[in-house]
Amino acid sequence: PSLSIVSTGGTIASRIDYRTGSVTSQFDAGDILVAIPELAKVAQYRTIPLATILSENMTPAIWQELARAVYKEIKNGVAGVIITHGTDTMAYSAAAVSFMIDTPVPVVFVGSQRSADRPSSDNAMNAVCAASAATSDLGEVAVVMHATTNDDTCAIHRGTRVRKMHSSRRDAFRSMGIDPLGSVAYPSREVTLRNSTVRRGSKTLALHDKLEEHCGLVQFYPGMSPDLLKVYEGYKGLVL
Repeated sequence: PSLSIVSTGGTIASRIDYRTGSVTSQFDAGDILVAIPELAKVAQYRTIPLATILSENMTPAIWQELARAVYKEIKNGVAGVIITHGTDTMAYSAAAVSFMIDTPVPVVFVGSQRSADRPSSDNAMNAVCAASAATSDLGEVAVVMHATTNDDTCAIHRGTRVRKMHSSRRDAFRSMGIDPLGSVAYPSREVTLRNSTVRRGSKTLALHDKLEEHCGLVQFYPGMSPDLLKVYEGYKGLVL
């Protein structure tokens, strides 16, 4: 099958900078294919380098570009789309794209907790599991990451119900309030989906790329001063 990989950067496309101890985003989807040859066993790929950023630099404007790129690839007939993304804000992007795209095929976000040049990197297994999910009967936006600390299973999380729960664990992602949509066994690449999962072909492709950026997210606490809301004067709306 034919898949598209839309790269936005993140640790899955990074190497460690030993001068600072941090990682820097240094390559794109094409380089990922070279670095993880096992991906060639799953599908054929078309690569779209959308951005090369760490996910803390993600913006709503890039979400719009991402949704449009995904829409274009699906319209061109690919069997699924993989989005490589940094893990810190991947849950936000997955939720945003979930609302911006009605998709008849899998749209799978994937990242890694540890850069490719570290012995404990999870990038290769996560990428192969994401490709397997993108060729499956899945029909919605999902996040595919390690399900355990072992290299045996990846979980498939619904894009609107997933959260990163730890800064460094390889199994940092959890589905909130529901069970994961399914799993991908490794190295067999066998995909198992729950009955509640939206299936391939269930929806008609549509793009909803209008986005209001002037909204705020405020955490309320007892005794909070109303003056704190004055910071958001002129905004279109607040989520408390």
